Amino acid sequence: MGGKWAADQLPPGMLGLVWVGDYDNSTCSWEMSDAALTAEVQSMVGDPHVFGYFISDEPYVEDCPGAPAQHAARNALIKSIDPTRTTVIVLNANGHGTRSHWPLWSTPKDADVIGIDPYPCLIGHACDWSLVTDSIHDANSLGFNYWFVVGSFQDYEYRYPTPSELQYLLGLMEQSQARGLMTFAWDFDGHCLCDHADLLSVWSAYNHS
Repeated sequence: MGGKWAADQLPPGMLGLVWVGDYDNSTCSWEMSDAALTAEVQSMVGDPHVFGYFISDEPYVEDCPGAPAQHAARNALIKSIDPTRTTVIVLNANGHGTRSHWPLWSTPKDADVIGIDPYPCLIGHACDWSLVTDSIHDANSLGFNYWFVVGSFQDYEYRYPTPSELQYLLGLMEQSQARGLMTFAWDFDGHCLCDHADLLSVWSAYNHS
């Protein structure tokens, strides 16, 4: 995921999900203006390397009650310029308090795809699989067209899953009604998945299955 330049560097047959700025929960506004977004999307119409547009990562209705309406308007703007491409947002799945606002969102009004990101493995703790299964239940009940965001990273709060935990997490995703998956993240906060051959082998086996 990156901009148009990154998408255009992909090998033949691969498509990129292009980041077009985020929604700022501190100001309840977009990082990229409508005019700038329009120019950005217009530059990618017909680009054979672009799959779609990632428009927002974890907007918080509890901080910004107008966020769903703003996302619906932004989605409509993108579709008016490039109607064939997929739009994606990710909703925070880490806790019931965040999921209680999920009924305010819908597909395809706010985006074609909603990503849900339950990250079950906290540093110093066993993975909380109920977080994953409860998130899947809620997404299914609301009728989301959704992707599952797989936590395969480490930072100050979350830890890498073990190979068996990653396999179990992928298995839960396979049993869900998710239409696809995203990953977060290959390289983040000074930690690189490239340094974990055991996890990469799990991903390799999954991608070849």
